[in-house]
Amino acid sequence: MNTIDFYGTGLDYPLRMSLTGEYGSSTGVENIRSQLRFVILTPIGSVLGQPDFGTNLVNMVHEQLDWTTAEFIKVDIAKAIAKWVPEVRLINIVVLAKFDENLLYLVLNYEILKYNKVDNYVIPYKYGTRPSLPGSR
Repeated sequence: MNTIDFYGTGLDYPLRMSLTGEYGSSTGVENIRSQLRFVILTPIGSVLGQPDFGTNLVNMVHEQLDWTTAEFIKVDIAKAIAKWVPEVRLINIVVLAKFDENLLYLVLNYEILKYNKVDNYVIPYKYGTRPSLPGSR
């Protein structure tokens, strides 16, 4: 069994299109990470037909970045992952913050349930900005 069979294949996030008109895809562990990134960085209420998909991370751009906000972010992300990425069990989230630079590092430690594999993934996030959509400037 190769890693593609093991972890699956899916659309990559952010969505991008090749010159031939095909959307990018991810396989293996990167497919799981792409799902996590998609859920975490998608503003809640922005997916048609799924009004509760995503997190409030990008909606908190005007909140003061402190430890209370960091804890809120952890809870919000944990709820979204539990609901929208059932293939994983979140072990913990660590929010590392550089308050003076408005920079967050979201460190996700999780288990891929079907295969009992533990992995981690770090998502850097510049607080106070909204991620740009693919193709926008």
